[in-house]
Amino acid sequence: FSYFLKEGYAININSKNKNEQFYKIAIHELGHTQGLKHCPEKTCFMRDAEGENHTNEETDFCKNCKIVLISKHWKFDK
Repeated sequence: FSYFLKEGYAININSKNKNEQFYKIAIHELGHTQGLKHCPEKTCFMRDAEGENHTNEETDFCKNCKIVLISKHWKFDK
């Protein structure tokens, strides 16, 4: 299925791991609500999709994005 981000933008969700992909998209969007912009790190949840689905490559927030989120009282496992 597809997840529509805004007019003209959609991400196709792969049926093999759709729950994980949907989680990563939701975490990405939550990052925006905390003031994070798109990140150049390829494994960061805040990576710009650029019309593609890169969620399988994303593993966590990068160090810089975590610093911002920690300043907003997010907690991360060490």
